[in-house]
Formats: sequence, C-alpha cells, structure tokens
Amino acid sequence: MVFRAETESQLPALLAEFASHLNLGDLVILQGELGAGKTACVRAIVADLGSIDPVRSPTFALIHQYQGRVPILHADLYRIGKAPLTELLEGMAESITLVEWAEESLAQHAPRKSYLLKISVEHSIRLINIKEIGTLKNGAK
Repeated sequence: MVFRAETESQLPALLAEFASHLNLGDLVILQGELGAGKTACVRAIVADLGSIDPVRSPTFALIHQYQGRVPILHADLYRIGKAPLTELLEGMAESITLVEWAEESLAQHAPRKSYLLKISVEHSIRLINIKEIGTLKNGAK
C-alpha cells in the first residue's frame, strides 16, 4: 500500500487502517532519509494504537516504550547500527515493535509479521510505501 501525505497532520488518518492490523509480535521497520518523517509516522501509529504518550525520537535513549491497546516498543538504531539488540529482541513478542534506521534483516527476528515502511519525500510530499516482508516463524498467518 502506498500513501501520500502533504502534512504531518494527515498521517494518523492515512496510517489508521495499517495500525489496526498490527498485533503483538509484529515488527515495523521504518526507513527513509534523515528528516523524511520516520518519527512522525511512529507518532501517528502510536496514536492509532490508542496511546496518549508523547512520542519522541529515541536516538539517544535507543528504545522508548508506550502503552496503547497493547505495549509498543519504539527503537532508533541510527547511532548503533548493527550493535547487539538484546533488549529490543527480548521485548518483541510482547509488543508491537517500531524500529527506525533498521535493516530489513531484522525481520528474521520478528515473532509474528514484519513490515517495511519506506518514506520518500518528493516536493515536500511524503510518499509512504508499506509492504509485508515476513510472516510468522511457524508459517501460519
């Protein structure tokens, strides 16, 4: 699915249907250039999942936790790249996990489904492309 957002305020409405299909154990990898709107998309998804917690970029904290209809983990790997992610991996089964600056290979660790949310910016308009990149380890849907 592809979405087109002219403003950040449009993101919750655009991402609501996608967020409604997320469940415990799902992983969303967010990719895009610096300033493309990864944290803005996380903010929209977290709100769509029923959280009223303020969403900030976890660049220095690495992982933030929010409570919505289910627990939500939000990680930013910009500063650590491929460093060990023990805390993140341990929490994935009991949460919906949203990770900025991750490589698609992280999807192999998802307990359930994994998605790639790729953001590009063209003439101040965000184009958001979401695709499923992995399913349950046991093969069920």
